[in-house]
Amino acid sequence: MMAASLLSIVGALGIAKDIEGEVEGWYPAVVIWIGALFLLTNYESSSSYSLRLKERGLPGNVAISLSVGMVVLFGSAGGFDPFNPRTWSVFVVGVLYNLAREIVKDIEDMEGDKGRNTYAMRVGPEKARTVAWVLLLLTLASLLIPFGIGVFPELHLLGVIPAVMLLLMVKGRLMASEDHAAQQLIKKSMYLALAAFLGSSLLV
Repeated sequence: MMAASLLSIVGALGIAKDIEGEVEGWYPAVVIWIGALFLLTNYESSSSYSLRLKERGLPGNVAISLSVGMVVLFGSAGGFDPFNPRTWSVFVVGVLYNLAREIVKDIEDMEGDKGRNTYAMRVGPEKARTVAWVLLLLTLASLLIPFGIGVFPELHLLGVIPAVMLLLMVKGRLMASEDHAAQQLIKKSMYLALAAFLGSSLLV
């Protein structure tokens, strides 16, 4: 798969030359590809040359969340539009959603994670739940602000209301220590939000 990925990114150079007439349109995709490769190899690898992010708790959660968000950036770069504000809005939303869910999943898995240095194991479940909720409040802001500043049409704000409603329900689950239900709500809310952003982009 790594070889296929490398061949694909090199092949994209020829496509960029044919479409754009120059290689400048190819560079952003390469930068994102290298960034994602760096994060994922340093997450999975346990060699002495690796940052071993998987073993470092919160940094590992951040690495995975950034990698998820980079999928959106990579797609936009593939369309020669890497700096589109809509792309970056979805990137921020995706990273925050995923980071909050990663922390809640670590709380849920604490019994099986004994001996691992997860964020929840290090600071305790209550503090981890508080941090997850703060991240979800930031997620809520990142969902609504793009409509307020004109990145997405205000009318299409209606599309994110179901996602916002599910997001607000998470706090009750966290307070009741229903971590599995909380992370499932986060996932469903994320899917609805991304669907709303996609619909908004297709309509305008």
